[in-house]
Amino acid sequence: MSRPISNRCRTCLNFPENNGTLDACDHAVLISHTANDILTTETGLYSDRDGIAVANSFGVFSPITAADPLEVLFPSSFFYWTDAVQDITPATSDPLFALLTETGQNVPAPWVPFTRAGTKQAQNLIAAAAELVAQAESAASSL
Repeated sequence: MSRPISNRCRTCLNFPENNGTLDACDHAVLISHTANDILTTETGLYSDRDGIAVANSFGVFSPITAADPLEVLFPSSFFYWTDAVQDITPATSDPLFALLTETGQNVPAPWVPFTRAGTKQAQNLIAAAAELVAQAESAASSL
């Protein structure tokens, strides 16, 4: 049995069908994973420009301790754009933003590429993308 399409997802589909192509020069992220594709779509930055280079998770080091001097953690890449690494994985004690530009700043707000035109459809697309992230997180947690 197929799951019905939500109103937000339908809006996401209707916008390009009724208003033309959103971006004729949109290329798949290499190496392509769900989180990378969503981040690229929302921020307008490819993975090498947002700090999450490859994958649905990313590697970070925990603080060095005598018990485990080289622990590597792999938190999920599905998080809010202003989250610090320690918000996602407290064991890291890392106060930096998870999404970083080359200069170490938090990447621009993910809705900027969509809202420059100031349309209601763009706001609906943002909500649909957020719903996709929530669905992906829900599916991942049920595995």
